[in-house]
Amino acid sequence: MLKIPTDTIVPVLKHALGEYKYLSPNVCKIKNGYKMFYCNRKGKSSLFALMYRYITGKQILYGEINRATSTNLKKWKKESQPIISPKNYKNYISFLSPFFYKSKKNKYFLFIEAQKAEGSDILCFVSNNTKDWFLYPKFKLSNNKELFQTPFVLEVNNKIYFYYGHNRRKIICLILNDNLEIIKSKMCLKENFSNEIYSVYSPSIIKIKNHYFMLYAAWTNTSVGNVNIAISKDGFKWKKIQKNLFKITEPIKIVSEPFIVDKRNKIFIYFEYKEKDIWNISYKCIYKKDLYKTRI
Repeated sequence: MLKIPTDTIVPVLKHALGEYKYLSPNVCKIKNGYKMFYCNRKGKSSLFALMYRYITGKQILYGEINRATSTNLKKWKKESQPIISPKNYKNYISFLSPFFYKSKKNKYFLFIEAQKAEGSDILCFVSNNTKDWFLYPKFKLSNNKELFQTPFVLEVNNKIYFYYGHNRRKIICLILNDNLEIIKSKMCLKENFSNEIYSVYSPSIIKIKNHYFMLYAAWTNTSVGNVNIAISKDGFKWKKIQKNLFKITEPIKIVSEPFIVDKRNKIFIYFEYKEKDIWNISYKCIYKKDLYKTRI
């Protein structure tokens, strides 16, 4: 059984003054290196959070999408400005769980989870240069107070497979056409392991030889979170093969929202983690062959 220890976890980003929570790493390859999109929760005392609390009487967790760059996947430099903020979008109070996707037509899309006072949607933004982002009106997952979470895109046999977490209870896959219109929908996983009682969400997938491997977040309760593994031959039908990939030891409390980066014979597994009351992003590097062995 594959086990990844947390005793040597170190953050790849340094919090600025007043910041306490970096979440939801999404790493993509660029010409001269890599970019990481992530959620910056900012401070609980941020101006936006204080204004919202004053107007509504409710405490919120504000979040915006930030970005960092790297040449080697190990050392990261934060960009100074947020990429997308919920401040200019009515009904939304927090953006998190970004996923960057470059289409066959060389358009850039950024899918995000957009949290409301109750429930969350998945929105899509489009750009021609990865700097200026505009809401893409042809794609949106939303239904009243339901939770649509943690988007992930994978191309399978020249088709767009769009995965997401739904209501903390299951992971669903949509097949989309090139205009991001839904062709087909199928439930991939639902909570039934003992460590999934509170939630399953945040899929990240890699193909090794003739199998797809999915790492996904699994929470027992609001204080206990880890990562499970599932396997598939077609990206549609999945079988769970391992729970609790990480061997979590103090002072780490939670590991969640994994994201896999493929680099030759190795994979970098990025993730968010909680240490005491602080959240940050780190990674572990393993050999593909070790993940492939878990299929047995």
